[in-house]
Amino acid sequence: AAAHGERRRHPADGSLTIGGLSVSEFKNAQVTPGSGMEVVQRAMKYLGTPYVWGGTTPSGFDCSGLTKYVMNEMGVEIPRLAADQGTVGTEIPSLAEARPGDLIVLNNGAHVGIYIGENQMLHAPRPGDQVKIGTIYGSIDTIRRVVPAGQVLTSNTGNTAALTSTSATDAAVGRAVLNALASSGQSASTL
Repeated sequence: AAAHGERRRHPADGSLTIGGLSVSEFKNAQVTPGSGMEVVQRAMKYLGTPYVWGGTTPSGFDCSGLTKYVMNEMGVEIPRLAADQGTVGTEIPSLAEARPGDLIVLNNGAHVGIYIGENQMLHAPRPGDQVKIGTIYGSIDTIRRVVPAGQVLTSNTGNTAALTSTSATDAAVGRAVLNALASSGQSASTL
């Protein structure tokens, strides 16, 4: 089992798929409503949004403002502050058991991000930065599952694919999201 602090680097391989779908198909695929997969899809819309201390809207987010906003879009109410977000949902015992859409609370409740797989999270890191995907860093306090993991149901081309809740599938999700960033000219950072 992977330890909470495990770090890995990821190759940029444009041939990756998610449950048999290309990255572009995943971005527009139908996913289980109210699921962690939907959390990831919704959060991806805000990549590049500036970090704003206390920010809670698409004009600027701080870490917990982003997670609260995305969950609220799905009709799920969570507390405003990162430390308080670390008390909601079900605690996941290890990063090896985390699934895309889980909340990762770090550094004594000072930071929160949305897990996307392969030790990567989508987050609003700090002033002067923007919403982006990066390697989980620091000390993980807790991993919280607020909504079920979910799956990809169909793509916009009609292909049907199901994601299982295995680490290999979650790794593919993380790699595919990283590749989508690379395709759009953005890159994930290792903090």
